[in-house]
Amino acid sequence: MEVRVGVPHMGNFYIAFETLVRELGIIPVIPPRPSRASIEFGISHSPEFICFPFKATLGDLKMALELGANTLVWFESAWSCRFGYYGRLQHRILKDLGYEFNSLILSGNPIDAFRDTRKVLKFDIMRFVKAVRIAYIKSKAVELTEKLAFNTRPFELNRGDTTRVERTALQLIRKACTVAEIRHLRGRIVGMFKSIPVDRTRNPLKIWLVGEIYMVLEPEANLHIVEYLGEHGVLVRPFTTIHNWTFRSIRAGRYGPEGEAHARKLAKPYLPYCLGGEEQLSIGYTIMAKRKGYDGVIHLHPFTCMPENIAYPILQNLSTRYDIPLLSISLDEHTESVGLLTRVEAFLDLLQQRHTNG
Repeated sequence: MEVRVGVPHMGNFYIAFETLVRELGIIPVIPPRPSRASIEFGISHSPEFICFPFKATLGDLKMALELGANTLVWFESAWSCRFGYYGRLQHRILKDLGYEFNSLILSGNPIDAFRDTRKVLKFDIMRFVKAVRIAYIKSKAVELTEKLAFNTRPFELNRGDTTRVERTALQLIRKACTVAEIRHLRGRIVGMFKSIPVDRTRNPLKIWLVGEIYMVLEPEANLHIVEYLGEHGVLVRPFTTIHNWTFRSIRAGRYGPEGEAHARKLAKPYLPYCLGGEEQLSIGYTIMAKRKGYDGVIHLHPFTCMPENIAYPILQNLSTRYDIPLLSISLDEHTESVGLLTRVEAFLDLLQQRHTNG
């Protein structure tokens, strides 16, 4: 039987995943971005108080099955965060609803994940190495595109230019087939962003975005807050990238002056242990934001997220101690863009006043 593999969305993760699977000779099935309909399905069939990312990704998996996927991939871990149990519970829910498919639940250990993947998908080792290499290089090109967009959007003269260029660049990366083609694209993408009319004399507000990783990286979950902030003159910095998350098992984004290891070190006096999510990173990067001269921090998290709710009072304390404004936003399926953007606008007004007064 022809293997058709589906996976839920999180930011631009699908570009590297699609490449990896296709290079292994397997058909990837990429569902549409999370929509009201897919999220409603997730809400209807999820435990009531489970976090929003579970509901949204359950809807993604259902859409992948309806598009012809016969194997679903997800990840597990021993974290106390419920993310580590999503896959098994979601797959059980879908099978109870009558869907038939093979489950591939990948361990956080890269060796175990490789073994389990090979057992289900049956590929040659050298072909796998080549596939990972191409997916990695393509993922780095996606990261470059995202960073260029973050650093261009606050300066654009015509609102929306950066977003249009970013979407075009991502589609070009997605279509690229070889390492040489991807590397050639990197220079072309830099040129595309340089062609955007900008005003570099502006002195934008700078905001660091921290919180639960899905809510920070998935634009449909955070109501496109990164684009909104950039188009309103804010230089926004998410605490990580989808590339670092995808390849964290090989230390991507872990070290360096702004790496995860340094952020966790900064957080340890306030929270000595990792609770399973990104709570230590939220604390560490808030401290880092102050040290690097950022104007404020926005903290995004699902309504029932245990690790981030534990981090929140610590973040409040740090906001007072380090005199850095903090806006903590709890998101779920009931969040409306009007209410969210009203809070963000008020926060930007506060930051602008502080920025102007020096």
